[in-house]
Amino acid sequence: MGRRPFNVREIADQIENRVTDTVRQIGLAIHSDVVLATPVGDPSYWVLPAPPGYAGGHARRNWQITFVAEGAGELDGIDPFGYTALAEANIDIQGVNLGDVFYIEHYVPYAARLAFDGWSPQAPPGYVDDAIFDALSNFVGSREVI
Repeated sequence: MGRRPFNVREIADQIENRVTDTVRQIGLAIHSDVVLATPVGDPSYWVLPAPPGYAGGHARRNWQITFVAEGAGELDGIDPFGYTALAEANIDIQGVNLGDVFYIEHYVPYAARLAFDGWSPQAPPGYVDDAIFDALSNFVGSREVI
């Protein structure tokens, strides 16, 4: 029985494509989890009244995937369900190739207070870290490994 010929370049390309797809899936999973974990402003929780015309969702709108350490900055608008942020991430992540560095960033001035200080009763302090670990655990298999 003879050996089947194989093309090392083809095999390497297939491996590279699979790894790139996995990196993209992980990036989208992390982005999706942090977007959906981000609280949406609800004036019923606030001590002071909401400004006239207030609508929540600006924090969710501002999660971005970028390829430079400082991305577009704070984006205008709201996205209470995260649809815009998620749709844009699905497009942006397609630009990721093997070996690229990309960032999941947030630019609203109060983002750190939401993420670390428990500024919203809708999300505990550390909710961003929890969302990242949860997303990664789907790929690694156990939160303790991360």
